[in-house]
Amino acid sequence: MPLPYSLNGSLVGTPDPSHSYAEGGAAYPRILCLRHNGPSNGTLLCTYELYAFVNKETVWPIYKSTDNGATWQFVTNVRDTQYGLGNKLQPVLFELPVQLGNLPAGTLLLAGDCIPNDGSSTSIVVYMSQDCGASWTYLSTVDHGGPAICDASAEAATTSIWEPFFGIDAYDNLVCYYSDERQKSNGIHQALVHRVSLDGGLSWGELVNDVAIANNNDRPGMITVTRLPNGRFFAAYEVVNLPSNAHNVGPIYFKFSDDGLTWNADDIGTPLLLEDGVGIGAAPYCKWVPTEHPNGMIIVSAKWGVNNDGNIVGEQNFFVNYNLGEGKWERLPLAVTYHHQLAGYSHSFDTSLDHRILYQATSVENLVTNLNEIRVGIRPLHAQRYEARHAKTCNVQILSNIDASCGEKVRFISLDSSIRFDHIHVPVSGTYKLRIRYSNGTKTDSIQTVLINDEVNLPISYPPAVDWERFLWASLFISLNQGVNTLQFNTTFGEVEIDCIEIDQEG
Repeated sequence: MPLPYSLNGSLVGTPDPSHSYAEGGAAYPRILCLRHNGPSNGTLLCTYELYAFVNKETVWPIYKSTDNGATWQFVTNVRDTQYGLGNKLQPVLFELPVQLGNLPAGTLLLAGDCIPNDGSSTSIVVYMSQDCGASWTYLSTVDHGGPAICDASAEAATTSIWEPFFGIDAYDNLVCYYSDERQKSNGIHQALVHRVSLDGGLSWGELVNDVAIANNNDRPGMITVTRLPNGRFFAAYEVVNLPSNAHNVGPIYFKFSDDGLTWNADDIGTPLLLEDGVGIGAAPYCKWVPTEHPNGMIIVSAKWGVNNDGNIVGEQNFFVNYNLGEGKWERLPLAVTYHHQLAGYSHSFDTSLDHRILYQATSVENLVTNLNEIRVGIRPLHAQRYEARHAKTCNVQILSNIDASCGEKVRFISLDSSIRFDHIHVPVSGTYKLRIRYSNGTKTDSIQTVLINDEVNLPISYPPAVDWERFLWASLFISLNQGVNTLQFNTTFGEVEIDCIEIDQEG
């Protein structure tokens, strides 16, 4: 399946500045690859927080792609037909994998926070679609909360509910996880909770705490949950007010459950860290994906990186684990990058039907409108990666960089600079896609040539990024021989820094 190429993802939707009511623009995208809808399987759907009025009301827009994410078409707006208040924040998409109650497999659910324009209440509502997202009808309300006021201070008296997320528990029932601020009288600033539906989302059971820390400070939020092949459940969430109220980066924590329902609520969990102590913070999303590794991989995204001192550092990598959440975590470069001040708020991802391609949806700054727009980027999950730092280099600089996949990148400093990869292994002769993760902080394209097996020289262009800290992907198709190949990068014009390259037989 060919990968469509776009420098920093394909545009899904962008807010109209004349109707936008928030400084940041669009945010909180949720992407879904259909798997239980027969001939429509493989279709991608995306929704997000619009932060703009449509006919004087707030809605959740639905977009779809039928060409592997290369282009996107608007489908419909999901209006608040139940309360007439407005479908506003934190939408989430879910496809029923099996029949639940009277709802057949393939039924789509869309939940989010219904909030009036004056912000006087919060309600988590559920809509359903049985025509692959073309039309939606109200199904149920999970819960009602107080005014939509976000206040993380220790003195807050807020009672909002936020951030729904769907899952299927070990007993094949639908679960809605969300954030609950209504337990402050028990010293719980905000709890992560769930309710279970025994009839496919038509009605909801009792409230159960999953993470609830009774110190009136630690504020867990934005939980996402994925099931592992060993039957356990893995949850990732932020903990606001850490490391302190004054220095708040919302580090990501995780924990496990045997059934998706029992989480040891008074345990704050385990911080998600690399071996060097670097973590990630704010607005996580997690998913287990089957891969060629025996245990597959858990992928976790977040808004930014966090160093040992609790400072924000970088923002351009997923964190991945190949051992069912135990032991070592590693970096995996993002498909789409962004500037963290306003963009990148709660991105999401899904995989293709064969799980070989990852689709990442995120908000990216638009420098013309100064409003964030939603873009979807694509990256292979089975590609071979080679670090530029470990290749043979000539007349280059090695630079430390927190977002580089191995912590260092290579800077070409003159026309006689080069990087040579001598051990590119491929299983069969054929055409492969070469992807280069680079940064170009100049104002013009930089040009290199790629010498393949000391025989074929191909040009490649690196368009400018926002600055030297921003990574983008460039790509071209190359012919490689079975076994060992060599690739040498030589500068023709301009300046460029290279982090790593990837070789993908998918093309």
